Amino acid sequence: MAGTINQDCSQFSPCSLAKALTLAHLYVVIDSGNYANAGTIVLSNGRWLIGRGTRPVLTNPMHGPIIQLNSGANVRLANLQISDATASSSLEGDGVDCQSDGQPANRSLVLDNMLFLNNSGIGVLGHTCTVAARRSAFRSNGSGGMQLADLDSTIDRCEFSGNAGYAGLYTDGGVVHITNVFAFHNAKTGIDSESDKPGNVIEFSTIVDNGGAGLVLGSPGATASNNIIARNTMGPVQCANPPCTYTGSIVSAGNDVTTLHFVSPDTQPYDYHLTAGSVAIDAATTATLDHDFDGEARPKGGGRDVGADEAQ
Repeated sequence: MAGTINQDCSQFSPCSLAKALTLAHLYVVIDSGNYANAGTIVLSNGRWLIGRGTRPVLTNPMHGPIIQLNSGANVRLANLQISDATASSSLEGDGVDCQSDGQPANRSLVLDNMLFLNNSGIGVLGHTCTVAARRSAFRSNGSGGMQLADLDSTIDRCEFSGNAGYAGLYTDGGVVHITNVFAFHNAKTGIDSESDKPGNVIEFSTIVDNGGAGLVLGSPGATASNNIIARNTMGPVQCANPPCTYTGSIVSAGNDVTTLHFVSPDTQPYDYHLTAGSVAIDAATTATLDHDFDGEARPKGGGRDVGADEAQ
C-alpha cells in the first residue's frame, strides 16, 4: 500500500513514491498498487526500483516518458508495470527513455520481470544505453516494443506482442544476443536486427504471425539458429548482408503451422508453446543454451527443441 510523504520510507513506515525517489537510497521497494507520478520519473546514478507482490503499475498523467535515465544512470527495474505513457508535440510517450540527447553514452538499464503495456511511444527506447532484459513482456505499445541502438544488449525470455510501429524488437549499431523470445502479432516486423557489426545472434526464438517480415538481419554474418519463423505476412526472413545463417531453424513462408502443434495459434489468448507431436521437438542443432522461455531446462528428452519453448 502506498504511504504518505510524512512517513520515513522504512519497511514499517512506508512513504509515498515521490518522497522515496528524493532520497539517496539505492533500493526503492514499491508495494502493489497504482502510482501516477506527477511527471516523468528521472533517475540518476545507481537506482533499483523493485515491485513487491503483484506488479505495481507506474503511469505518468502528464505527457512524456514514465521513466527517464540521466547521464551516468545505472538503473535496475524489477517486477513493475510501465503503462499508458502519452505524447505531445515535444515529448515522446515512451515507457522508459534511456537515450543520450547529446549527453555522454554511459548509462545502463537492467530489466527483470517487467511489463511494458499500451505506451503511445516505444516500451523501452535505449539509444547509447546498455540494456539487459529478461523475463519481461512488451505488449501493445504504439511505436514498438523495444528499440535499441549503438551499444550491446542481451534479451532473454522476453515477449514482444501486439506492438505497432516498425518492429516488436528493433536493434541497430551494437552487438545483440537474443534468446528465448516470443515475437508475435506485431503490426510489422517481429525482430529487426540492423546492426552493421558482426556477431549478432538470434537463437531459440519463436517469431510467428507478424504483419511484416518475421526476422530482418542487417548485420554481416548474423546467426539465427534454432528459431521458428512462420506465417509472417511479408515472409520469414530478410537478409540484408549475406551470408545469414539459419542453422537448425524451422523457416516457413506458408500459412500452415499445423505440424508445429502450437497450443493456441489462432484464437486468443495466443500461445505458441509446443505440444506433443510438434516437428520442433528434439530438432535443434548443436547448442549449449540450458534453459527456455519459462526458465525450464534444455534439453528435455532426446535433444533441444527449436523455438522459445522446450516442450515438457
